[in-house]
Amino acid sequence: MLRIVVGDLSSAGFVQVVRGRVSDVEQLWKLRLQVGQDQYLLAEGREHRPDILGNLTMVTPDGHFTIVIYFTSEAEARTGEVKPPPARVKANREQLWSLWVGDPEFLDLGEPSRHVRPLGPVGHGGGR
Repeated sequence: MLRIVVGDLSSAGFVQVVRGRVSDVEQLWKLRLQVGQDQYLLAEGREHRPDILGNLTMVTPDGHFTIVIYFTSEAEARTGEVKPPPARVKANREQLWSLWVGDPEFLDLGEPSRHVRPLGPVGHGGGR
């Protein structure tokens, strides 16, 4: 599991769960780690999408993935998703999407629980 937390997840007013499969698990991890470890890319993403509080990425060895994205609100998420991203953010996102096998499933949680335990700093984390 990879967690990227840039805000207070317990303040999320909207959560989106993305489930699907990727063709290359190693490349998926490389791209997700790039966002988590490249402070400039992370800052660009944060400036572009201040509505994103953080996300969790989980992938099985056979390529099935779940990404849980925490947003400040659904209205801000919908506004942010149509804003054109900076070049490096766009390139990372397009590389990630190119790994998808078929269309992923998007599940919107309009009223997420307010009982989210803090997850700590960016990096690999064990499930608890």
